[in-house]
Amino acid sequence: MDALRAIAMSAGDTWTATGLPRVAMVRAEACSNQVYGPMLHLVLQGSKSLSIGGQVVHIEAPGYFVVPVALPALGQVTAQSGTAPYLAVSLALDPAIIAAMLADLPAAGKVPHGADVGVAQAGPDLIDAWLRMMQLVARPDDVAMMAPLIEREILFRMAICCARSRTPTAACRRCAARSTGFANTWRSRCALPPWRRWPG
Repeated sequence: MDALRAIAMSAGDTWTATGLPRVAMVRAEACSNQVYGPMLHLVLQGSKSLSIGGQVVHIEAPGYFVVPVALPALGQVTAQSGTAPYLAVSLALDPAIIAAMLADLPAAGKVPHGADVGVAQAGPDLIDAWLRMMQLVARPDDVAMMAPLIEREILFRMAICCARSRTPTAACRRCAARSTGFANTWRSRCALPPWRRWPG
């Protein structure tokens, strides 16, 4: 995590482009209310409280959340300390890439039903994939070849994590009914009840 944090320390106090497709990073002391597009958001340092639809979740580093559809949210970030600001990276989710990756998942990684948002602690494999992705910032000649491969691995690690939870709830079904577009593809395999904590 230290190497990831060192890279993210070069970010601005709003989402900062990295030169990598769909990947951004942030170093912040505050968090504005916003509409979150489909994304995977990994907290590297500090913590974040997020409220969507009246439900609130607190995410500590190295935790992450996944939003498969655009949703308005209220957010608040907390620095780890006065000299250790909130740090995070994000990956905007591309429906075509998700659909192709899901089609190749083994049967054990496919679940029958789901909903909108999930949260989990990032395991070492996911953190390692993110580190290799962010190291490409300093190797722009490698981006075209390597970034798509690592993006697919990040999505695979996340999908396998969410597939470990297989018990839909009434809340899950209500959220699934509201979901459209990209969420129809996503939820058929691996989305979960709102703020369901996935096994890390």
